[in-house]
Amino acid sequence: MSDGHVLTTRWLTANKGSFASPRTVEVAGAIKDVGKEYLWMYFENETKSGGGSVEDVHIFDDNTAYVTFESSEGIVLGSQCFCLF
Repeated sequence: MSDGHVLTTRWLTANKGSFASPRTVEVAGAIKDVGKEYLWMYFENETKSGGGSVEDVHIFDDNTAYVTFESSEGIVLGSQCFCLF
């Protein structure tokens, strides 16, 4: 993975299939370059991402991912962009 990937996030406003709102955030950007494990670690790191305990990360073919948290309490992601290193 190269430095400086920028990802955007937005909370799901309604349930989509088995993905539960409001605990799931959609992530867009260079998802396939970053990978599932890195997304999981990044969004569980409260200091770096404002996230918390991750329940699941699902990567789609369109280079987006859904990150589902165990709880939405205390998660402060909003629609921010993140530079990942």
